[in-house]
Amino acid sequence: MSKFLTASLRWSLLSLVVIATAQAQPVRRTVSVLRGAETSKITFNMPQVQVMNFVQSGQNVSEVFVPGVNSMSHVGLPKLPFYSFVVIGRASDITVTSNLGPAQELKVNRLAPCAAQKLRCSAAPLRFENRVKQYADNQALYHIESLGDYRGLPMQRVTILPHYYDMANGKLSIYPKAEFQVVLKNNGTSNFRAVYLSSLARRRSTAYDYLIVTPAAFKDALKPWMDFKTQSQQLRFKVLEVESVGRSPEGIQKAIKAEYDANKFTYALIVGNQNLVPNFRMSTTTTASTPTDLPYFAMGGVDDFIPDVFAGRMVAATADDVKHQTQKWMDYEKSDGRAAGWGHGVGIASNQGSGPSDEEYVRSMEKALTDKYQTQFLHFAETDKANSNPKMFNNALNGGAMYAVYVGHGSGTSWPSFADEYSVKDIKSLQNASAVKPVWIDVACQNGRLERGMAGERMSNEVDANGAPIGTTAYYGGSVNISWHPPAILARGITMKMAEQETPILGAVIQMGHAYLAEQISDVKEIRSNQIWYHLQGDPSLRLHVKSARRL
Repeated sequence: MSKFLTASLRWSLLSLVVIATAQAQPVRRTVSVLRGAETSKITFNMPQVQVMNFVQSGQNVSEVFVPGVNSMSHVGLPKLPFYSFVVIGRASDITVTSNLGPAQELKVNRLAPCAAQKLRCSAAPLRFENRVKQYADNQALYHIESLGDYRGLPMQRVTILPHYYDMANGKLSIYPKAEFQVVLKNNGTSNFRAVYLSSLARRRSTAYDYLIVTPAAFKDALKPWMDFKTQSQQLRFKVLEVESVGRSPEGIQKAIKAEYDANKFTYALIVGNQNLVPNFRMSTTTTASTPTDLPYFAMGGVDDFIPDVFAGRMVAATADDVKHQTQKWMDYEKSDGRAAGWGHGVGIASNQGSGPSDEEYVRSMEKALTDKYQTQFLHFAETDKANSNPKMFNNALNGGAMYAVYVGHGSGTSWPSFADEYSVKDIKSLQNASAVKPVWIDVACQNGRLERGMAGERMSNEVDANGAPIGTTAYYGGSVNISWHPPAILARGITMKMAEQETPILGAVIQMGHAYLAEQISDVKEIRSNQIWYHLQGDPSLRLHVKSARRL
């Protein structure tokens, strides 16, 4: 642990200053459209500003935060309030004007830099940075940052910073009643939900909707599922054999890009584990060599990290793996509401973390689906030694569940944040072949590696003693050690966006969750890293179950 982290965990509290105490919605955005221009009006109402003064590494420092408003998370920059939202359009078409109103002048010590993000499953030393002076020298009231593009549409993130830090004089000016007006011209939009949903409407001018990239040996095993999807969703397929384009990532990428340029398909699926269909290696905030499929699906060049299609991978080694996984996909969608587990969910949380804790993250996701669809959740808290164990968890899945979310630690082959660790060997004891099998969102390290024997792969491919597929319908997890809060925020965003849809499609709500993450944290490097880490092991066109007695 770095000296900075040690010091920050051992605050010597000097004072807590609260500027006013009235309760109010701290930030509000209203949107209007007139003559092709979208105008967002951001109105701040921040009556409560808190200043925390403490000793860090022998120096008196301060942190400033506003309840209900996100704080900056860039390592080394000061933790100050901000508001962000995603827009579809060119940066040159965005204009920002402000009416700051009266300033609230705060006397502060030197602002403390944000700590490095703790990793979920690694004791590796974290870098220490102090870029507070750099921030003070280059601060602005707003930033416009590129996130890449989505299907040829530039995607930007607008960040509002309603404050000014005078480092030399130890003063911070907060503008608690500031108003900002962001105008996006030329038919741009901040409604990324509508943009993603529009992608689901097939264009009959294209030759097909769904590209499958697979070894030739798996084609026959895929056919029953493809026929089912053609009938149930009228999807049209093209199969690209890996052998025809070479087995190098670059050759496969070139072939996928050529198909996309010609046909603008909506969905893509890679079939085969990383030994059969290799992936790329990219640098992230946690490792310089993260295995990832992202370059296959982000078509906008080296700086683009927004997938242009809803994509997944079937981590299969054999034709039987393909048959078992596609059977689970079809069973999930064909269920008529009578199968065990319809309308049920499972939440698992570690006993760690703060601001929010893992327990709070999981409870918030359970609440989102319960409030909207009356989903009945079984909750497994790490502190619950009587119930948080492999036997009770398997019993929960045996009874059926349409959704599962885990927030805790991972090893690649286990979920250690049960009171009694759940590992891949415990999957074999499942008896949920005839029950609804969940879509699993996994906030854990390593479990999403795209190779034989890993936790997500076993949940996808395991069969019972009779050869019937068990485990999960789909799995979404990270391929390396991941950071602490951003992946949990991503999971919360996926769940919230799922709850907002009447007919949710898995690949679409995943990308809506990534856009939600981009609006909740300040560091674009973390937003990019989550796109690289995470892989869907499943069908991105899967129609999700969200409530009982109805198939959507």
